[in-house]
Formats: sequence, C-alpha cells, structure tokens
Amino acid sequence: MNDALGRIEKLEEEVAKLKQQVTEPMRVTRIELDPGGIQNGLDAHAEILKELSAEQKSQGELLQVLFNQSGQQATDIGVLKQDVSTLKTDVSTLKHTVARLEQKMDEGFQDMEKRFDAIAEVQKLILERLPEKGE
Repeated sequence: MNDALGRIEKLEEEVAKLKQQVTEPMRVTRIELDPGGIQNGLDAHAEILKELSAEQKSQGELLQVLFNQSGQQATDIGVLKQDVSTLKTDVSTLKHTVARLEQKMDEGFQDMEKRFDAIAEVQKLILERLPEKGE
C-alpha cells in the first residue's frame, strides 16, 4: 500500500510542476490554404477526367455500333445458312433429276441402237432379194 501512496504523491508533484510551467502562446502569422498549387493540380485532374469521360462516351458509342452490327451479322448469317441449306436441297434434287435423265437417255440410245440394228437387218434382207447388177 505504501507503494500506491508513493505513486500518488509522485503524480501530485508532477502535476504541480506542470501547473507552474508557463508556455508561450503560439501565434499563427499566416495560413496557406493552397500550398504547392494543390488547386491547380485538382483543376488539371478535373480536366483530364472530363477528357477521359468524353473519350469513354465516344468509345461507348462505337461499342454500341459494333454490337448492333454484330447482331445484324448474326441475323444475316442465319439467313445465309438457311439459303445454303435450300441450295443443298436444290442441288441434291438436280443430281437425282440428272441421274434419271441420263438413265432415260441411255435407255433411249439402247432403243435406237436396237432400231438401227433392225433397220440394218431389213436392209440386208432387201439387198439379198435384189437381183445382181448383171442379171
């Protein structure tokens, strides 16, 4: 307990010494509100921000144009795919038609060949029945 009382007495002495000390009041002769051109720096940054904002707006508009064009191109690609599909179907139909025509032409040529063979046979028979030149 003596220790605690000793501490308290010591603190009271220090407080008494501090009260006796007299300090001079501080005088402020000048306050600088803009040391080193802070306002100029802020103004420059504000101008840069305006320029960046304008550039961002311009790029945003370009991005919107590109987005719209890509949407249109996607639609065009869909139409082209449909057209290609239709063309494939048409080409397939044409191939089948050409194949049928070739088959019919082959059949027609075979029929003509048979007819020519028959005509040649008839000509041969006629020539055999004709009298010879000297008779």
